[in-house]
Amino acid sequence: MNLTIHPDASAFLAAVEAPLLRDEAKNNLILGIAGRVKAGGRYGQEPPYFLSVMEGRALVAAAMRTPPYPLILHCEGARTEALDLVVDRLLSCDPRLPGVNGEAFAAAAFAARWADRAGVRAEVKTSLRIYVLREVEPPTEVPGRMRLAEEGDVDLLA
Repeated sequence: MNLTIHPDASAFLAAVEAPLLRDEAKNNLILGIAGRVKAGGRYGQEPPYFLSVMEGRALVAAAMRTPPYPLILHCEGARTEALDLVVDRLLSCDPRLPGVNGEAFAAAAFAARWADRAGVRAEVKTSLRIYVLREVEPPTEVPGRMRLAEEGDVDLLA
């Protein structure tokens, strides 16, 4: 496995976007923020950073941070050994990391490694959930019909 430090959001997304999009709902935070940074968005005074861990051409883990906010992490399945590379890198360049966001299993695995190596205590601050709409069931037995919104609908939609 190899850790890559990407120079910017464009390079990061070129390397990780396709595999992350396979489960877009789960990866919406890392994809959305990286996309905003790529488009020129800023989230703090310090520059963001972007990391990926690859095994051959396959993505194993991805991480990004827009200081002062926590790390955003993705890890493929149970491949948490890749997180050791991320922890090693961050201990040297960002030793006061304030936290980690990501899928619960991966975030917990990262936090345990970080706490052990940094000599700190890890705790869950917030648990979040993502809901995915996979299919729309049109309502039945209601008056009216579906139509495109028009200029006169702006106030109603707002």
